Amino acid sequence: MLRAAHGGTHGFMNDEPQMFTGFIAYGAGIYKGAVIPEMGTQDVAPLVARLLGLEFPCPDGILYPGLIKK
Repeated sequence: MLRAAHGGTHGFMNDEPQMFTGFIAYGAGIYKGAVIPEMGTQDVAPLVARLLGLEFPCPDGILYPGLIKK
């Protein structure tokens, strides 16, 4: 059932210390069993870019070593 509403928000800033989520990567190019204890949302773009073979400078994100097969 849909009803009219006012206000609302869309997500939160990723600098909130209480905000965590999961990230699972599986498939060709990913090392099986690799674990990163904590990964920021800004670190997803470098990972996806490398898997796709794209040149994509990510000034805020890092590509964690040990995730991608060479």
